[in-house]
Amino acid sequence: MVMIRPAAAILVLALSMLLCRSAAGLPQPCRPPPLEILLTNDDGYRSPGIEALHEALQSAGHRVTRVAPAGNASGSSLSFSWKPLELIVDAKDPRIVGVAGGQPANAVVLAATTMYPARTGPDLVVSGINDGPNAGSLVALSGTVGAAMAAVLMLDPPVPAFAVSAARIGVEGSPEQVEHITEIADDFAGRLPKLLGWLCRTKDASRFDTVFNINYPAREATAIAGIAVAGLDDLRSIRVSYETSPDTTLRTARVERVRPPKGISSSDVSLLDRGFVTVTPLKPRFAAPESGLQELQHTLEDAGR
Repeated sequence: MVMIRPAAAILVLALSMLLCRSAAGLPQPCRPPPLEILLTNDDGYRSPGIEALHEALQSAGHRVTRVAPAGNASGSSLSFSWKPLELIVDAKDPRIVGVAGGQPANAVVLAATTMYPARTGPDLVVSGINDGPNAGSLVALSGTVGAAMAAVLMLDPPVPAFAVSAARIGVEGSPEQVEHITEIADDFAGRLPKLLGWLCRTKDASRFDTVFNINYPAREATAIAGIAVAGLDDLRSIRVSYETSPDTTLRTARVERVRPPKGISSSDVSLLDRGFVTVTPLKPRFAAPESGLQELQHTLEDAGR
């Protein structure tokens, strides 16, 4: 790999992609494959999860551009750095880029707006595979999900996105864990056509602002209970607390997972615990419903009298 200034890196990437893509339009997730996929994550552009997913998507026939933070950016959510960024471009493949000093959202916006020829861009953004699940409350903290959110909130027009996460099997970096990640990558690549089939079933372009949050359980492929469309758990499925050191200056965060009560069977947290692959469509809209805005307006008007 080589360190390269952003302007030179962008030129190299744009020229390389111009040779392999002639179709105009942004995005085109409903056209026949191969798709132009922007792959990212929050664990780093060299992490095992993104490596496995890159190989699986390429093996499925898609064209993949991998742009992600140079190092681990877990827990960054949708945070965005406005500082100058340094690009680390792979010497063998200029479409593999690490973004030093940037967050996952930076990587998505930078790649989509500068690393494709004019009037083109990614047909799809895929973020993952994250080391650990991102279900329930973790969705609000996850950089993996945040990168996918950036695709539908910060790109114009929005690009549909998938966030893929997996509970760990075995010790990090162990053969068991590597095999697990490889199986998940292959499974996701195999399910992608059906997921896109739903996305493209109607001509309603508003479906393109959907983020599919997908979680895999800590089970071997042969032991997975099935796949389920799940609602986002609205419970506080994690609790974060701090402990002070004796001198009251050093504080360490402790995260505890709260198991869902019995009887809650349709949430992503509950179904993941039961061994299902969960698919949770998310609509990242921050505005309150119109009716709520009108009610607030009337309340404020009355209060001013």
